[in-house]
Amino acid sequence: MTYQQRIATIIPDADPASVEAWMRADYGTLDVLTDVQFRAAARNSAQYALEHPDLTVELRRTFGL
Repeated sequence: MTYQQRIATIIPDADPASVEAWMRADYGTLDVLTDVQFRAAARNSAQYALEHPDLTVELRRTFGL
């Protein structure tokens, strides 16, 4: 399962690529996160994406998402 597929199961209403971009900005690599940490990071990142749409676009570009 890809990160974006995993994110979509946690937060179905969020754009998974935007959430992943914020997660990568906060953590770099996502492989080191436990399931609990990944879920919490996804929820926090979804909120960041909603609050900062312009920056989200730039982050997605930065990470090729």
